[in-house]
Amino acid sequence: MPLTMKTLTELNDRLCQCQTPEELFGEILGTRDEKLETVSRAYMDLRWQCMPNFFAPLGEEGVRLAEEVTNQLNRLYSEAKARIEQSFYGLPYQTVPTEAQWLLNTATRQYRILSVMAEDAVSYLYRGEYDDANGDVIPVSIKIVQDEADNRMLKKEADILNRVKYVSLPTLVESFETTDDRAGLVLRYIDGLDVYAVRQAPPYREGLKPPFHIGWIMERQLSVLGFLHKNKVLHGNIEPGNIIVRSRDHNVFLIDFVFALDHPRQSDFFKGFTEYYSAPELEKKAKPMPSADIYSLGMSMLYLLGGDVENRTLPEDLWPEVASFIQKMIELDPSKRANDAWQLAHELIGIRNDVIGKPKFVELEL
Repeated sequence: MPLTMKTLTELNDRLCQCQTPEELFGEILGTRDEKLETVSRAYMDLRWQCMPNFFAPLGEEGVRLAEEVTNQLNRLYSEAKARIEQSFYGLPYQTVPTEAQWLLNTATRQYRILSVMAEDAVSYLYRGEYDDANGDVIPVSIKIVQDEADNRMLKKEADILNRVKYVSLPTLVESFETTDDRAGLVLRYIDGLDVYAVRQAPPYREGLKPPFHIGWIMERQLSVLGFLHKNKVLHGNIEPGNIIVRSRDHNVFLIDFVFALDHPRQSDFFKGFTEYYSAPELEKKAKPMPSADIYSLGMSMLYLLGGDVENRTLPEDLWPEVASFIQKMIELDPSKRANDAWQLAHELIGIRNDVIGKPKFVELEL
C-alpha cells in the first residue's frame, strides 16, 4: 500500500479514537508469550505505515504528523504489552502506568517511569528518563528484581558492567535499592530492536534474506563475546531477546547479565537455560566454557536467518560459506565446537570479503 498523507491521516484518526489498547489491537487469545507475539506483529504492521523518514518527501508537515502518529502508536503498544504482562489485557479497563505516572527517587536523582518494557523470570524492565544538569532529557531503562531474594543477581550484573566496558555492552548509570529493599539498575536506553522484533518486521518474517546484514550483526556479537571471554566473563543466556540491533550505526548490543559468570571456577555452572538457544551441556551442569556462549549466538543467528531452531536446520538458500561457519558454532559436542570468539570474528571478516566484497555501510531498514 503506497504511503500518502491520506493514509497517514486515516491512521492518525483511527488511533485518536482508541481510548485503550484493546480498541486498537482487538481480542488476543493464547498464552502470555503468544499474546505478546501477536500484539508485536500488529504493532510492526502499523509502525511500518508511519515511519517518519518515509514521509520526508512530503515535507515538514508529513514528517511532523508521522512523528505524532508514531508516538500515539508507541503509547498504545507499550500499554498493551504492560496489560498482557500483568494479565490485565481484555479485562475491564484499568490503567497501567505509561506516561510518567510515577516517579523513582534514588540517592542521586529523580527518574520518570514511562512504560513497562518487559518482564522475565527475575526482573521487571521499565522505560524511563531523567533531566541532566544541562536540562537535557536522558532516556534510560530501569531494571528492578521481582523478589528481594534475587538481589544478588542484579548486583552481580552491576559489578560486571562496572568492570567490563565495551561499545556493544549496556552502560550502567547507577545501582539503587527500592523502599522495599529490592535491587535495581539504571541503564542507558538502547534505541534498537531485539532479534525477535527484527524477525517480526514485515520484510524479515521469513528471515534476513539475502543475508547481507548477517555479516556485520554476527561480527559485532563475536567481537563483544571475545572481549567478555578475555575478561573472564561468560554470558550464559544468549538468545534473540538479549541481542539488540541498532541499524543507524551498525552496532549490536548484548544485554542482560543476570545469569553471567564472572571469573568462573571449576565448580561453577550456568543457572540459566533457554530452550533451543542454550548449549545442550548446560542441562548437565557441565563446566562453563566460552563455547556455550558461541553455541547460543549461533542458534540466535540461525533464527534471524529464518532457520528452524527446533530441528537446528539452516535455510537451504543460505550461502554455503555462511552456513558452514554457523554450523561450527552450533555443534552439539562442545569438544568439536568453536571455542574462540575473536578467532571466529576474524574468520568471518574473510568470509564477508570473499562472498560479499569490500564492506560498505548499508542501513538495515527496521
